[in-house]
Amino acid sequence: MKNAAIDKIIAISLRRLLVILLFGFGICCLAGNSNAQPAVDLSRDMTPIKSQGRRNTCSVFAATSLMEYLIKQETGQDVDLSESFNYWAGKNYALNTNFLRKAYENMDGLAGFLAVEAYRHGSMLESDWPYDMQNWLQKQDPRCKKVAGKPSTECFTGAPPGGAQRLRYGILPIYLGTRKNTHRISRSRARH
Repeated sequence: MKNAAIDKIIAISLRRLLVILLFGFGICCLAGNSNAQPAVDLSRDMTPIKSQGRRNTCSVFAATSLMEYLIKQETGQDVDLSESFNYWAGKNYALNTNFLRKAYENMDGLAGFLAVEAYRHGSMLESDWPYDMQNWLQKQDPRCKKVAGKPSTECFTGAPPGGAQRLRYGILPIYLGTRKNTHRISRSRARH
């Protein structure tokens, strides 16, 4: 499992990522395409359904499933990635504005685009950091620290286990919008 393919950073083209997102999240019929199939079944290429327990981490499971699918399409390997790592990376790296930090402080949960954004920072195998269906706050774990009476981020995400290896699997999401400032395509990429 830990070969050159595991270390490869997967850079997904905009077109391929959009197609996978559209089909992978159930939007199967594209307007203006009379040849579009009414449904696409990707279940044979997806990892089994997992339970998130009583945590607000559904977006993390969706993003992780998408990432596992992309890795399988790129390398032919089945990989079981850690939802816990993705959630931790999302809460620690993807919340990169004051607005986002404020919106997600002291709560369990993360928007889907932030869970995808977290994969800019790599991934980890599920065997290195297994998902726990209860967070530290729910378990009343002594590692859950409160700041000004409110639970810290680690109360919801936990912390990466010592010695766990971060994989270099990652994606470079590109967001499109209708306003000039919502496009996240660099000028150098836009020219190519």
